[in-house]
Amino acid sequence: KTAYEIKECDWSSDVCSSDLRIRFNFILGQIYQKLGECPKAVAGYDRVIKLNPPYEMAFNAKVNRARCIDLGSEEGKGIRAMLEKMLKDFKNADYLDQIYYALAEISLKENKVTEAIDLLRLSTANSKGNANQKALSYLKLAEIFFKKPDYKFAQSYYDSTAAFITEDHPDYSTIINTRNNLTKLISYLNIIQAEDSLQNLAGLSQSQREAYVDSLIAAENKRKEELLREKKERELQEKEARDQVSGDPNLANKNNPNSQQGSSSGWYFSNPTTISFGYNEFTRLWGTRKLEDNWRRSNKASLAGPDGDLDLAQEDTLDRVDPAVRDSIIQANNAKRKKQYLDAIPVSSDKLDSSNIRIVEAYYNVGLIYKEQLKDYHEAASTFETLQQRYPDNQFKLPVMYNLYRVYLLLGDTEKSDRYKNLILDKYPDSEYARLINNPDYFKDMEKKAAIQKVYYENTYRAYLNRQYQDVIDRKEMADSLFPGSELSPKFELLKAMAIGRLGNIKE
Repeated sequence: KTAYEIKECDWSSDVCSSDLRIRFNFILGQIYQKLGECPKAVAGYDRVIKLNPPYEMAFNAKVNRARCIDLGSEEGKGIRAMLEKMLKDFKNADYLDQIYYALAEISLKENKVTEAIDLLRLSTANSKGNANQKALSYLKLAEIFFKKPDYKFAQSYYDSTAAFITEDHPDYSTIINTRNNLTKLISYLNIIQAEDSLQNLAGLSQSQREAYVDSLIAAENKRKEELLREKKERELQEKEARDQVSGDPNLANKNNPNSQQGSSSGWYFSNPTTISFGYNEFTRLWGTRKLEDNWRRSNKASLAGPDGDLDLAQEDTLDRVDPAVRDSIIQANNAKRKKQYLDAIPVSSDKLDSSNIRIVEAYYNVGLIYKEQLKDYHEAASTFETLQQRYPDNQFKLPVMYNLYRVYLLLGDTEKSDRYKNLILDKYPDSEYARLINNPDYFKDMEKKAAIQKVYYENTYRAYLNRQYQDVIDRKEMADSLFPGSELSPKFELLKAMAIGRLGNIKE
C-alpha cells in the first residue's frame, strides 16, 4: 500500500476491520516518520492508540510517537518524563531497549551526546532477544563515535552492528563496508603501536626487557584469573536462579498479576515462564548463536590460542587436574610466552629494518584509508606528514608527496599543495605523478590510448588471418610511429616477422 492508498482507507467500518485500521494507521505513521513528516506521523500513531490495540502495538505506537514529537512544543516537554515512567512499568520489562533508544534520540536532539551514549549502552544491555533493536542501538553508537571521530570505538560498535544487522536493512552494504574499512584502519594503527612499543623495548638492557616481560605476563595472568572468577560467580548465580525456577515453576509468576498460576506444569518445557527465562538468559550471555557444534567457542579451529596459551574455556579443565600439574602447565606457558615476547623485540639490525618496513607500510595504508575510504582529509594529511618526517626516504616517498598535494588541494590549503606539487615537478619531472599534475586527465587519456592501440592491433591481426601480409607489415611500421614504446610492440614485431615469412622475403 502507498501512503495515499492507506490514508484513503480511513475508513468506514464496512471496508476495514478494527485490526486492519490499527495496522494501516501504524504503517501510515511509520511511512510519515520515515519521510520526516513528524506531525502526520504523530497523528497516525495517535489514531492507533485511540483504537485500543494489543499491548505491544500500543507500546510501539507510544514510543514511535515520542520520537516524532517536537521537543520544543508544549507536549514535547513531557515526553522524557513519560518514557522514564514507562521504564518503571513491569509490563515493559521486555521493551526496555526500545525505551532507552527513544530516550537516547531525545538526548541527541538536545545535543547531550554523552547522555545519549550512556542510554544507548543501556539499550544494548537490556535487549532481550530483539536483534533488530540491538542492531539499531549499536549502529547509533557507531555513528556517534564515527562523527566525533573516534575510529576505534566506532569500529567496535560497527562490528557489533554487523553481528545483528540483517541483509534486508537498506544500508546493509554501507554498514559492512564501513566496518571493513575501520577494521583495516585499526589493524594498521595497532601495527604501528605494537612496533613502536617493541622498538622502545629494544632500547632497554636485557635485564630491563626481561623484567618488563615478566610484569606483562603477570598482569595477563591476573586478568585471566579475574575473568575466570567473574565467570564462575555468574554461572553460580545462574544455577541458583535455574534451581529456584525449576523448584517452583510458578515462582516467576507470583509477582505478575497477568499470569495464570495453574497453567504451568512441573516440567521445564511445559512452563512458558521458565522457557522465557532460559531464552533471555542465554541471549544475554551468548547473543545470537548458530545451532552447530562447539557453538560456545568463537575459534573452533584449535583448543589453544595463537600463542599456545590456554584460553578461559580451557582453564575450566585445569581446575580438575592436580594443583601441582596445573602450576607446571601455567609455568610452561609463561616460559613460552616470555620467549615469544623477547624474540619479537627487534634487537638486531635486520629485525629493526623489518620492523621499520612494517611501520612505513602501515602508515601509508592508514593514510590511504583516511583519504580514500573515510574522506577524513585532516587525518590523512597528518598521517602522511608523520610518515615523511619519521622516514624521509621511505619507499612510498613519491606517492606520499602526491597524496599530500591532493589532500591539501581538497582542504583548500593552496600553499602546502603548491609546495608538494613543485617538489614533484622539480625532482621527478618524468614520473607519472608529474604528468598527472600537468594533465589531470592523464590516466583517462592513457586509457583511451590503450583502447585505441588494442583495436589497432586486433585489426592488424585480422589482416594477418586474411593473408594480407603486406598490409600487416605496413601497419606495424605505422604502429611504431603512432605508439612508440607500447606494451603491444612485441606482438606487432611477431606479426611482422610471420608476415615476412609468409611472403618469403627472408632478407627483410
